[in-house]
Amino acid sequence: MFIYYLFENKEEDYHEKIYSSVVKNSKIPTILAKYDYTLRDMYKCGYITLKEVHHFLNNLIVAEGKMYL
Repeated sequence: MFIYYLFENKEEDYHEKIYSSVVKNSKIPTILAKYDYTLRDMYKCGYITLKEVHHFLNNLIVAEGKMYL
């Protein structure tokens, strides 16, 4: 992945290293709490798979204080 090359991260764990500083210290937990029920309900009702839930959550990006997919 380009990000690992860019930051010379051979362990390919860049996202794991910045998780706390970017995600936990942002508005993301509050936003996810709001939509968690939607994701959970969609999963439990069979509208989406658990893999799709994880894909959605793993692809959230924060840039300049805003959340993007």
